[in-house]
Amino acid sequence: MSPLRCALAFALLLTVSVAYAQDEPWYDPDPLPQEMTPEELLRRHEIGLGFSSTPPPPGPVRNIAEFERSEAVLIRYPLGIPLALVAALSEHVRVITLVANQTQQNQAASAFQGAGVTMANVEFLQAPTNSMWTRDYGPFYITDGNRQVGIVDFIYNRPRPDDDAIPVVLGAHLGVPVYAMDLVHTGGNYMTDSRGISASTDLVWEENGFDQARVLQRMLDYLGVDPYHVTIDPQATYLKHIDTWGKFLDVDRILIAEVPPSHPRYADHEAVAAYFASQPSAYGTPYQVFRVYTPNGEPYTNALIVNERVYVPIVNAAGDQAALDVYRAAMPGYEVLGFTGSWLSTDALHCRVKEVADREMLYLRHQPVAGEVPYQPEIALDVDIIPYSGQPLHEDELFLIYRIDEAPFDTLALQHVGEDTYSASLPIPGGDVEVAYYFSAADASGRTERFPLVGPDGARAFYVLPQTTGTEPAVPGPGLHLEAVYPNPSAGGVTVPYSLDAPGSVTLEVLDLLGRRVALLHEGPASAGPHQVQWEPTGVPSGVYLFRLTGGGAHAVQRAALLR
Repeated sequence: MSPLRCALAFALLLTVSVAYAQDEPWYDPDPLPQEMTPEELLRRHEIGLGFSSTPPPPGPVRNIAEFERSEAVLIRYPLGIPLALVAALSEHVRVITLVANQTQQNQAASAFQGAGVTMANVEFLQAPTNSMWTRDYGPFYITDGNRQVGIVDFIYNRPRPDDDAIPVVLGAHLGVPVYAMDLVHTGGNYMTDSRGISASTDLVWEENGFDQARVLQRMLDYLGVDPYHVTIDPQATYLKHIDTWGKFLDVDRILIAEVPPSHPRYADHEAVAAYFASQPSAYGTPYQVFRVYTPNGEPYTNALIVNERVYVPIVNAAGDQAALDVYRAAMPGYEVLGFTGSWLSTDALHCRVKEVADREMLYLRHQPVAGEVPYQPEIALDVDIIPYSGQPLHEDELFLIYRIDEAPFDTLALQHVGEDTYSASLPIPGGDVEVAYYFSAADASGRTERFPLVGPDGARAFYVLPQTTGTEPAVPGPGLHLEAVYPNPSAGGVTVPYSLDAPGSVTLEVLDLLGRRVALLHEGPASAGPHQVQWEPTGVPSGVYLFRLTGGGAHAVQRAALLR
């Protein structure tokens, strides 16, 4: 076992702060597995029979991501999840429960009440189902050109007509339009980033006759997706679902399962991780790829994001705590909870719960400023604010909230500059500063929303270069090269490699995401050539940290996650 794995295992023994929930019995009179049964394999020709497509939604179309605001979750009774998870979900959102009839509804209500579920947040939807996989047959959510949240249905890749009908049933229940896309698909093999980028395994090619052009056109027309990343399945399982090994955590963050080098699928896992690390996110920056260690097929990526909470399947194994800590490091400000259950490596919590997008969401869209920007006395930051409720915005509650270096957060009122766009000019008191910021808005529907959703804990940050006088030419500094910090993530010491093209005076420091200095690793002269500095963090909490090398007006930044 590597030193990192040993450290993580030892840390688990020292401190365990996991919300464990016991498995609940599943009394299904006619259970079906997630995969097709032998009988269903003989009925593959029935997939899509009776499916009638509709024209695409009016554009522009935007596919809503799991990590956006949800008003509810969709589950099915008899359950495939522990009652403790139902209770936890009901604390924050409505739990729409599919039941076949009144008898099942009564049974479910009795079980929920006995488990402490918040019944005021439970509603039952009577509709027959074939199975419990609401993720797989549940709908995709979009916003359309009429500024309405709607549903995109698809041909469910199982010959289970009751399951396949659920998106239409749910659309009628919610009172939203339903658009039918004649594409064979499944929710477990799909993730989207909210900004037009989505991903699946090549199962989507296989199930649609390898007609790639048609698949891409349907994804664009009905979901507004371009580009569509279609990858191999690194696990090489019968299921080929992306949620068993990968997950979008934000527009520019993705979680990929990691296996040991001795694992027969190690090269494939590293290949998909490297692929996403090489791709630009919708923010124009490379994806930040976080890894979660799954040596024995632990289903840690099969987690559910609902508003400010992350529900993670755990298996009472040594890696549970480390997996939860990866989520906490990658998603600061979120509450991360672990639940045991009847989880499998290809089927866990995410497969059995489907989020329901907020039909009246208050949507904030912003292209973050990142990295280094030249000094300016003021920097304008813009955000688009769209109230899908149709209610007016509270113009006196639209704010840019920011901090410079270690000062407290301050507030600027946003000004309307045209259509959906609001702006504030951020004063910069001299250069060589770190700026962290987020937005807040409210509308007459009673909603208050932020970008990022978790507010200050997820504040975006950028660095303003030092101010120059302009009276003499700037002296070029040494060529700085700050290499990737390793190990990443780390449970202990970190190696920070860098090199200089020429000798010079440099500063190497560690900052948190709000720009506050955590450690000074080097300050002063350094020779040309390669260097390595060790950082042994003491008393530093888990999180993502920035490593900044500066000298002669040049700057370089790397980041790494620390797991404690």
